[in-house]
Amino acid sequence: MYKAIALIVGTFFVGGCTSVNDDQVASNDELHCEYRTKVGSSIKKKICMTTQQKKQDDLNNENAKQALRNTRNGSLGTEIN
Repeated sequence: MYKAIALIVGTFFVGGCTSVNDDQVASNDELHCEYRTKVGSSIKKKICMTTQQKKQDDLNNENAKQALRNTRNGSLGTEIN
């Protein structure tokens, strides 16, 4: 009984380790994978994304940095020259 439960639980853990299905990636897109850690954690997680998703992620990060800079300068949406 315990062996059957351990086998089922182990199957779920191994099944959860698959990162990206082939259906999610178009044939002409290149897949980019990297390991990232969340704030407050030392466990790295593998993140895979297509080229387009990576470009969008980089753009979102750059916009967030610019918004933070504007907030720190007290300009809230307007640029100081």
